[in-house]
Amino acid sequence: EKLTYDVLSRMQHIKKVDFRMNLLSLLPSETTKFSLLEYLTHLDVRDNQIPDLDIRSLKGLEYLNCERNDMHSLQVNGTSLKNLLASHNALETFSVNPKPEWIINIEMSHNKLKSLPTWLSECFFLLKLDISFNQLTKLPEMLFVEAQKLKVLKANHNKIKKFPEDVRRTLLEELNLEHNDIETVPADLFIQASKLRYLNLTGNKIEE
Repeated sequence: EKLTYDVLSRMQHIKKVDFRMNLLSLLPSETTKFSLLEYLTHLDVRDNQIPDLDIRSLKGLEYLNCERNDMHSLQVNGTSLKNLLASHNALETFSVNPKPEWIINIEMSHNKLKSLPTWLSECFFLLKLDISFNQLTKLPEMLFVEAQKLKVLKANHNKIKKFPEDVRRTLLEELNLEHNDIETVPADLFIQASKLRYLNLTGNKIEE
């Protein structure tokens, strides 16, 4: 149920840790000691009982899975982060600092997100973004332009009203926007998104 100082001090050399399906709560008094784990690159704590997770001290972390924890707040160090999996929680927001320059995959579905961080569009290496089943009303305006390697976007089951106007040079192959409040799509979407193979706009408010 707890990670004591003695336990963590014996883990200093470990790179990958899997604590899935336990009863961990990881209180701040425990996570402040995570600075001992300077070589840790992979952390899996899904299916625990962690209400708030602050692991800003893990500068070398590349992979984090914290799904299904009923989590309300999440703070992560983005220096080395490549994969962030935090679906099926109760997150209204999340913090990654510094900006995750190397992020490839973000999965934040089934949360309570109402907005997205401003740095999201600037993630050049981002390939997949799953923000489905949240409470979002819009997508970052420059998402399709600046996140130049983005191939899969799942933003279905939100409250998105407007489709980003600028879709130049997008490499999107799969776009899920079903069950939102979208009324129009850019006229040149199918010209600009030449790599698009799957598009789902079911259950919106498109008239023309």
